[in-house]
Amino acid sequence: MLTRSHLSWLAPLALAAAAACSTDALLAPNRVAAPTAPAANVATSTPGTMQLCVRGFAGLSTFSVGYTPGGSSDLYALPQGANVAVLAGNCLTVFTATLTEALLYDPPVTVHLAQLSKPAGSVFDYTLATPFTEQAPCVPDTDPCGDDVKGTSASANVQLNAYHGSVVTYFNAALGCTATLGYWKNHDWPEGSDPDAAFFSSGKTWLEILGTPPKGSADVILAHQYVAAALNVAEGAYMPPLVKTVFDAAAAYFAGGAGGDLTGWASTLDAYNNGLALSGPPHCE
Repeated sequence: MLTRSHLSWLAPLALAAAAACSTDALLAPNRVAAPTAPAANVATSTPGTMQLCVRGFAGLSTFSVGYTPGGSSDLYALPQGANVAVLAGNCLTVFTATLTEALLYDPPVTVHLAQLSKPAGSVFDYTLATPFTEQAPCVPDTDPCGDDVKGTSASANVQLNAYHGSVVTYFNAALGCTATLGYWKNHDWPEGSDPDAAFFSSGKTWLEILGTPPKGSADVILAHQYVAAALNVAEGAYMPPLVKTVFDAAAAYFAGGAGGDLTGWASTLDAYNNGLALSGPPHCE
């Protein structure tokens, strides 16, 4: 049975996935991770307005827009109505806060957004929202605004008033599809991947790892599912956050980190590879 002391040939699985510049890496690092957020929002907030932006997968997304007034409701206008549509790559002003009288303090209004639909073949990934500040008009990632707030829900609640605006950017990712480890044993691998790539001094390749009989070893079973999951992402499949957490934990374990529920991790990755993960891509037909 394979034990932790025999994992030297498995370590390159994690190292190849994590290496930033190595020419020996099987997969480019951005090919084995869920999409990452940019450093800041795509637009700068304008006092008194709320901009809704969409980035990522091409196509039209629709949203519901509502609000909870902070002061008198007649101080605020929602000219676009309750539902709006935004094409990827664009921004739309969905709310305007106006003053009908001079106020030293304008109580903030809360705008409620919910993504109703997204382009076919895509999945909601995350949002970035400009934090509300009482100090000055907010410029992303500068004082006193602070960093954009990343959200993992398709619903967002954002504050603004006549003096301070906000921007919310929705990111959609390609959903793609997944294949099992059996598929990757017998089919071409994604571009840039070499099934015959050697793993340091192990004398084994990625393909040989897939062909190694588990013989009841939780390590080998997990390695099989890990490799298949990495190849699916390299092929363009979306990896939902919960699966990505397990994927990263497995990578850290193979690199010599702390262990955990290896059987449970393997089951999670197996479900992903079979198209059964919650909010994950379907199995490739």
